[in-house]
Amino acid sequence: MSRRLRLLTAGALGMLILAGLAFAPASAARATGAVKWWTLETEHFFIHFPSGYGDTAREVALYAEKAYATLRAEFGQAPEKIDIVMDDRHDVTNGLTDPLFDRITLYMPNLRWSDLGNARRGSWLEALIFHELVHEIDMNQVRGVPSLLRRVFGKIILPSAVKPMSFVEGLAVYEKYKHLGESRANDARTRMMVRQMVAEDRLPLLDLIEQFYKRDSWPPAAELVYNYSSLLMKYIEETYGPEALASISANHSGSVPLLGGGIDRAVKKAVGVPLTNLYDDFVDALNEEFGAEIESICAEGVTSADQLTSLGSYVESPAWVRSAVAGSGQRLGYAAQSSKRSGIRLFDPASGVDQEAFALASGARGSFPDWSPDGSSILYVAPELRSGPYLGLDIYTRNLACGAETRLTDGERAYYARYSPDGATIYYARIEERNCGTALCAIDIATGSRRMIRSFEDCNGSIHSFSVSPDGNCIAMALWRSGRQDIYLLSADGANLRQLTADTAQDSDPTWTPDGQHILFSSDPDRIYNIYAVSIGSGEIRKVTNLISGAFFPAVSPDGQTLAFVGYTALGYDLFSTALDLASAPLAPRLSDASPAGTAADADAVAPSATLAAAEPRPYNPAQHLAPRMCLPSVSVDSAGIAVLGSEPVANTTCIGSVGWSFKESSPVYRLSGAFVQLAVSGGRRCGRRADLVDPEYHVDCANVGQTAPPWRPNARVRAYVARGPILALAGSQRCVGRCVGSRSDALHIKLAS
Repeated sequence: MSRRLRLLTAGALGMLILAGLAFAPASAARATGAVKWWTLETEHFFIHFPSGYGDTAREVALYAEKAYATLRAEFGQAPEKIDIVMDDRHDVTNGLTDPLFDRITLYMPNLRWSDLGNARRGSWLEALIFHELVHEIDMNQVRGVPSLLRRVFGKIILPSAVKPMSFVEGLAVYEKYKHLGESRANDARTRMMVRQMVAEDRLPLLDLIEQFYKRDSWPPAAELVYNYSSLLMKYIEETYGPEALASISANHSGSVPLLGGGIDRAVKKAVGVPLTNLYDDFVDALNEEFGAEIESICAEGVTSADQLTSLGSYVESPAWVRSAVAGSGQRLGYAAQSSKRSGIRLFDPASGVDQEAFALASGARGSFPDWSPDGSSILYVAPELRSGPYLGLDIYTRNLACGAETRLTDGERAYYARYSPDGATIYYARIEERNCGTALCAIDIATGSRRMIRSFEDCNGSIHSFSVSPDGNCIAMALWRSGRQDIYLLSADGANLRQLTADTAQDSDPTWTPDGQHILFSSDPDRIYNIYAVSIGSGEIRKVTNLISGAFFPAVSPDGQTLAFVGYTALGYDLFSTALDLASAPLAPRLSDASPAGTAADADAVAPSATLAAAEPRPYNPAQHLAPRMCLPSVSVDSAGIAVLGSEPVANTTCIGSVGWSFKESSPVYRLSGAFVQLAVSGGRRCGRRADLVDPEYHVDCANVGQTAPPWRPNARVRAYVARGPILALAGSQRCVGRCVGSRSDALHIKLAS
């Protein structure tokens, strides 16, 4: 097999995966000798988890088996065995699915980013598993001619990998709504986005949601193919019956695109209507539904608010900045992020001037900024790509006079921070190791000493956001627990946790009034985000704004007369302001304590095995998972043959073996290579680290990512060597790019050399 052909083959593999999923490289830290891995086996899953996650692994097993039974009954097909890897090394909540090797990775931190879904969920973990399992089952559907080809070539045959992303991600989001009761298909942010597009006549064309691609304009591709497309899936099933989506998936899984297959044919065959006509009807339905909702909001009376900025994309965390930094008068400091430029900005309400205080290196840098009380510095969260790579979050400050940046935490997994009113203390939230929980901590600025204030252990305790009272004695906190996100009051020493709101609405980003008598926050009790205020003394909750779009991140001016907040338009988020008069704000009816549930049918969809809770995990053995999953024919100018591929899930190790015939030399050629993020062998030792096994001739680094060992030939001797650097033995793997960005990994090559 020529190098060019290998590159093309590997690239095709990567494209197949990327076409259907948000696939990313595995973390090297998952397979270190410092962490012992275990496996819990159920009827349809291998649950792989690090030490300390045994109880959570059993919870994962129960959710997975329940979802499996539900989805297999709906779609008709499912892999017989699926690997689930519980990864606690990323500081961002997410899940990834690899249908080629039947592997699901769960990134375990339960942080504020999980509210991209819906905080009303009973369990974020259940929702995450369900979403990824929809991908795994949907992407593995195969019928007709592709089914025959899969029997020969294995899992490389994935006809569903070429489906439009709207029918991949939109389907997963909708299925969560249908079976769990809550998802982005019915959450307030999705409805806000669509409502504003209807109000401004900006609903997207069909081609904008059919594929996932980079898009500089708003809404970004992710918002369209996940949130918006889930409403399309909901419309299809509600209009054409409960089997419509499964029928579309089945029809597409048996199609051959080059022979007239594809999503258009699959839709028409399933529902009898061309996709273009179906989409036009869907747009009409959205205009009717959300047009009526807009009329209802307007009838109640829309809050008069001034739009201060026109940047669009993402704007967050406004704060009133002291004149010592801002010049004469008060200004609003805030963070702005877009695909083109990100930075910390200052807006002067008096003059209307909006200017950048300083730019930031990336779109994710500078999240949730907070200005020091004297206006001399700013506090913010910044990500760092660490070994693996995996994303780590830490807290930084920047001196605004000289621009110097100071790192306050290093590998502490800190993701949110705020100054105390006297500027002597920095409070921050961090991820707790091994329990999916979070903790509130503090740094004494003068001494640098640190202390934990309060820990919220287990997966049902996640600090979303917080702020310190004007007198410094209390902390208002948005805390997610058991499917609800409410406002709590906590003493600055960690004692006396008091719940102020208690319902199924998603309460977030609390801030204090200057007199310390009220806490303002964003909430969606009617699935429309607005600003609310809760009285510390009476507990009364008042509705401060009533907007067509939404309102987030409240910030009260020092005189208590003006409310700044982040609002939404069809072009993204921007800064708004309105007069603040809590005395005249109406009392707000709140939701009941009852959490939404899935359908009645789902309640009895599966009875977990009685033996599952008593099942004992065993030490993880990578060799048990390396069986070949697919084979690839290879033909080049001078050789022909066949290659087989297998993969072990925890270290994400792909092994490739090939055999063929060299026309040039009239002899057989062989190859065996492994793409190792880090070797997960018995005892945690790395193979091939001895110096006498290193072969400088085939040393690989980022400057030469295409180099691999030559083919093996008969009558040769076996040699093993480690290539230091980010190369994977399968040249052209989609993971190679990630390895070239500041990470370190080992690639073990075994070759026969004469």
